Amino acid sequence: DLTRSVAMQANSTEEERSEPLWKQADPAVFWNRAAMSDFIRLDAHELIVPLVQGHVSIEKCSVRGREFTLILLSRRSWHRAGIRYLTRGIDSKGHTANFVETEQIVESQGAIASFVQIRGSVPVFWQQPPGIRYNPKPRIDVPTMETVASFRRHASLLESAYGDILVLNLVNQRGDEAAIGDEFRKHIQLYDSKQWNYVAYDFHRETKGMRYERVEELWTKIEPQVRAMGFTFCERGIDHAPSKRQAGVVRTNCMDCLDRTNVTQSIVARHVLGWQLAQCGVLGIGEPVSEHPEVERLFKVVWADNGDSISRQYTGTGALKADFTHTDRFP
Repeated sequence: DLTRSVAMQANSTEEERSEPLWKQADPAVFWNRAAMSDFIRLDAHELIVPLVQGHVSIEKCSVRGREFTLILLSRRSWHRAGIRYLTRGIDSKGHTANFVETEQIVESQGAIASFVQIRGSVPVFWQQPPGIRYNPKPRIDVPTMETVASFRRHASLLESAYGDILVLNLVNQRGDEAAIGDEFRKHIQLYDSKQWNYVAYDFHRETKGMRYERVEELWTKIEPQVRAMGFTFCERGIDHAPSKRQAGVVRTNCMDCLDRTNVTQSIVARHVLGWQLAQCGVLGIGEPVSEHPEVERLFKVVWADNGDSISRQYTGTGALKADFTHTDRFP
């Protein structure tokens, strides 16, 4: 079932697993449910196949003779679907534009380790209508206090699905973008929940001159929180209850939730990959992925391809910073 994470599937009851596939699917990423409505009405279960928009990479590799499979799976929500500039921010039900769940999975000898991250537009009412400017000026449509209810619905959706939320807000802290980032911060302060931790990181200023490796400084700051969240681990496969459960999620955003977000998510995922491989017995505890060029190469390819796929679905073009994701540097 591509619509659900390893954690969701492993936590399913026997009764739930006996249901037809489409009934088990996550409704938020079941893109063709409306098209299947006649089959659903007729109980033609064998004809109903849920379709997902996003990305899938499945690659095999080995380290010192120990084989493993690296899977990267992104699921884009159909709620508030649309394209860049024309679809921004939040709706009244708490759904945000370009909301994507990305799951990095390592499988080796029956053991499965899964790590989930999410991205989504800044959850306030804002627009960026296209015009003759290369980069249209964003504007906030609804005052702060009139947005509170929708923000709380968004927060409730995330908390019920993931638990604690670590927000990485990568928008510029100066210029046109600053007002959007400030509005996000205000709502988190008004929400005042211990489940939400907000980190503002001016990606463009901190990485000026294409020094994207400096995002590692952000990783140093958030590593303790990500380590506390952990990842889901099923020692005997997805049909058995997990022995470890991911306790929270990193929610990353920039303006488009594309290029800056792609780079940042990939850096977080690279560090977690080492933990996953160690848990599955592929690497030693504390052994860095960087010591294994074949794993590094595979990781960069799947994450660059993932960024391109999500970008094409929201903008019609590939990711602008794919060169860095592929190589750690620009030519």
